[in-house]
Amino acid sequence: MISFPILIFNGPHSIWLITGRGAMLRSTPLREEEISDKTVNRLIEEVKQLVAENTMLKIENKTLMDKNEKLIEKLNNGNILYNYPNITES
Repeated sequence: MISFPILIFNGPHSIWLITGRGAMLRSTPLREEEISDKTVNRLIEEVKQLVAENTMLKIENKTLMDKNEKLIEKLNNGNILYNYPNITES
């Protein structure tokens, strides 16, 4: 975890660290109003939201990977035939 003082001075830009957007390095120190409790709380809430979204995407990805694996297994065992799409139909 990155310590709070690094975020205040000329280290990595906190928005870039959290979201990957914007400039990676900050050219000037944060102004006092930028390090208020309100800003820190907003960033914490944004991180929580991103973590929740990431968790849901991981679950969905796992579900889709499992379905894909089962389909491949059925195809390999000859239990189902792959129906190639007819590209001549519109």
